[in-house]
Formats: sequence, C-alpha cells, structure tokens
Amino acid sequence: MDFSDIQLELGVGTCCGCCETCARELVAACGQTDTAPRKVDMRGALHATA
Repeated sequence: MDFSDIQLELGVGTCCGCCETCARELVAACGQTDTAPRKVDMRGALHATA
C-alpha cells in the first residue's frame, strides 16, 4: 500500500495539503520492510494553522 492508496481510501492530503507531508512520512515509516516494532512520533505532526 502506498500513499496514493491511503489518499484514495481516507482522503488524506486532498484539500489544503497541511497533512500531506505527515501522512507521506507515516506511510513511508510503516512501509519499511523490517519486522521490528517501531514507534512513530506524531507529537509534532499536528499544529494549529492561522
């Protein structure tokens, strides 16, 4: 599953683009081929926009 699949299924990154970078990074992190569990730090991903 790649970003375009996630975008189509969930509609992420289709309007203003604010979440696209974060979503792409998350898809890339989850798509790695290793099987070791890993944490994805999402604390800095959400921010207020003015």
